[in-house]
Amino acid sequence: GDHSYEGCKNDLYAWYPKLKKGGLFAGHDFTNNYRSMSVKKFGVQKAITEFLLDYGVKLQIITPCVETAFPYTLLPFDWGFKK
Repeated sequence: GDHSYEGCKNDLYAWYPKLKKGGLFAGHDFTNNYRSMSVKKFGVQKAITEFLLDYGVKLQIITPCVETAFPYTLLPFDWGFKK
């Protein structure tokens, strides 16, 4: 999907109603480091956070990622929750 804030937000709100109860809703690149946000123009973390607040849902899955430019830095990466 589109990693921009608007693209991700549109995808979340469009696809969530299609998900069956008990289905897993998950994605990738849940990060807010400088390179992702400023260079690549990612808005995934902001869009997901707003979506979770709107629906009263909490993340149930989150995996760490080692930042390649700073290998001692762990960042959130994959995300998911059940409907």
